[in-house]
Amino acid sequence: MKIVNFPLIFALAFALPLISPASAVLAADESAPTEPRFINGWGDEEVNKHDWQPYSEEAAAKRGVNEISFYPPGAEPTAEQIQAANELIEKTKAAAKRHNWYKFGECLKEGYEPYDISHYFNVEYANDGRRLDPDRPETLMYYWNDKGELKLVGVMYLLETNTELGPQLGGPLTTWHFHSKVSSYCWWDGPFKHPNADGTCQNGVATRQSPKMLHVWLVDHPDGQFGTAMGVPQKVVDALP
Repeated sequence: MKIVNFPLIFALAFALPLISPASAVLAADESAPTEPRFINGWGDEEVNKHDWQPYSEEAAAKRGVNEISFYPPGAEPTAEQIQAANELIEKTKAAAKRHNWYKFGECLKEGYEPYDISHYFNVEYANDGRRLDPDRPETLMYYWNDKGELKLVGVMYLLETNTELGPQLGGPLTTWHFHSKVSSYCWWDGPFKHPNADGTCQNGVATRQSPKMLHVWLVDHPDGQFGTAMGVPQKVVDALP
């Protein structure tokens, strides 16, 4: 399968090789940079517009969604990065088929629970220390078709802490993003969950900034197969078998 219609969004560069299919977990590239150079944010604040700028903590703290990148706007992926990005998609699709996640209800048997209308979150997988493991994605994304059936449209990989940087095996194609909120949330109990009255969480600590996330869409998404924006055209969902 070839990747098509990549969005004009860019990512942190780790250029990681895929390791053996048996484990399907990606290791970090110790030679990669450790600080983001550019940030692309948008949200409901006038000051937080959808454009790339040099990374700053001030920009990252603004309410909304933020993509981070080591690549300047217009950067092109290498052939190796395109291949690695395609392999991630194929391994993610293969795992979804292997686990039968395409049949809604099977994911519930593995511990996935709904936390909004389209996201099904696995607390155990979010806290297992594994990254980009197609057999243990932290979140599955389902949409309703016109027959009232839930259809798998993609997965969302989630890091374990909000200080980690996601492995960018696809270079500027595999864009990670994070959310900044006005109030602190228990992101590791399920994104957007409020802390207890005393400020504690079941897992981790409540913070305003989420861990980094990476979408892998298994359908034809308008923004490409790693598009950050949520939302799949209804006609695409309705056409799924």
